[in-house]
Amino acid sequence: STVIECQRAGLKKTSFEYASMLMRPEYRPQIAETYKKKIESIVRKPTKVEEDEPVSPCPYCAGQSPESVLDCPHCNNRIPYCVASGLKMV
Repeated sequence: STVIECQRAGLKKTSFEYASMLMRPEYRPQIAETYKKKIESIVRKPTKVEEDEPVSPCPYCAGQSPESVLDCPHCNNRIPYCVASGLKMV
């Protein structure tokens, strides 16, 4: 479930938004029983604070951008990335 994966990744606000959507009457019957209690608890006790994504410099132009962005928005070069983490290598 997207809600559980967002929760594990530390994306609390995003997790809450998806959980709120799933708790609507039209989607509620489609939730698997194994996730239902966890999703309900996320909606009942929201943690809507989400940390900003860390930024790092581009190896070509030293422009700052989020670590998960693989194309530099300043110089439009493709940034090499780690296959294990998916984050850019600097």
